[in-house]
Amino acid sequence: MINSGKSKRGYHRLATFSTCQKLYYYQEIAHLEPDVLGEPLALGTLFHAAAAAHYSGEADPVETMRQMPERVSYMFVQAKRVWDRYVEYAEKHDDFRVVSVEEEFAIRLLGEEVTARLDLVVERHGALWIYEHKSTKQNVTYHPREWAGKGQPVLQDAIGRLVLPEVFGIPYGGLIINAVDATGAAAQVVNRERVDDRFTSPWRDTVLMGLANTARQETAAREERGTDALVWMGGNAEACMTKWGVCSHRALCLNGEAHAAMHGFVLAADVATKYREAAGR
Repeated sequence: MINSGKSKRGYHRLATFSTCQKLYYYQEIAHLEPDVLGEPLALGTLFHAAAAAHYSGEADPVETMRQMPERVSYMFVQAKRVWDRYVEYAEKHDDFRVVSVEEEFAIRLLGEEVTARLDLVVERHGALWIYEHKSTKQNVTYHPREWAGKGQPVLQDAIGRLVLPEVFGIPYGGLIINAVDATGAAAQVVNRERVDDRFTSPWRDTVLMGLANTARQETAAREERGTDALVWMGGNAEACMTKWGVCSHRALCLNGEAHAAMHGFVLAADVATKYREAAGR
């Protein structure tokens, strides 16, 4: 079964803990998720599901998108237009052997386990390459350069360098951003660009040490606070605005967990069940 969901103790979880512990509580302890995702996330989710079906060969990509839950499938028409253009590109440029699709890998940083779910691992010219899918309405030539400055690719690259060769017995090549035009209309549909060669050793070390320290703090906080909502309610008002607009869980911050259903929130376990049923699993 292909699971294209978030990693169990990945970069996004740790970044959320560091940024806003109220949001962390709602996502990671109460397990509440919006019943409908915003357009960029919905389209990205559909594209990831289609790519996982395509590269794993487990299901038809278009049908996989069509049968996804309503919280994302309302973007099906746009996502199919994006997917159809991507397939035209991929048929001409996918000169590799698929090794792994949406598989989770773990690495230990200062004794703490941190994980990453890698979209696609391939073998090309005798080396392993990580492909990270990113759908964007920005210029696809610009997006990889912006993303290369984030912490997430540094973690993925560390797993590529230190974990993948041991797992698969093949040397590591690098990390490629598979930036895909999400408008369905841009002249350039895809830009595949290597980004790991831009990471300096000091930058890598700083990011990984930061993740390790955050993981330690998270472990200590969960042991100390447990699941009591009141002690997680500090919150960071500045985190309410994201690059996609207002924080997805802001209604809960304003009105409280007791009003979750009223404001369109569902248990993450129910969301996962809907995804599995949609994929016929």
